[in-house]
Amino acid sequence: GKDKKTGRLSKLFVFDNLGQKEVEEASAGEIIMFAGLDDVEIGDTLITNENGGANAAEPLPPIAVEQPTVRMTLGVNKSPLAGREGK
Repeated sequence: GKDKKTGRLSKLFVFDNLGQKEVEEASAGEIIMFAGLDDVEIGDTLITNENGGANAAEPLPPIAVEQPTVRMTLGVNKSPLAGREGK
């Protein structure tokens, strides 16, 4: 597994309808965005260090996320109406 790291968030946001708002804390199930930690990847577990981490859960095992894929097919317009736009 990865080594445990410590750090401090400089900003924390929760998504609110179509935007986001800055907050002091977030609850389970909220979709968040944050700033202030380097080298964080999808699947990493963030836990509190409140009370020396006494109430913190153990990190979850990392998940594998496939890279996004885009597939495009380019070709010549073979329609009988090709080139007749607006006529």
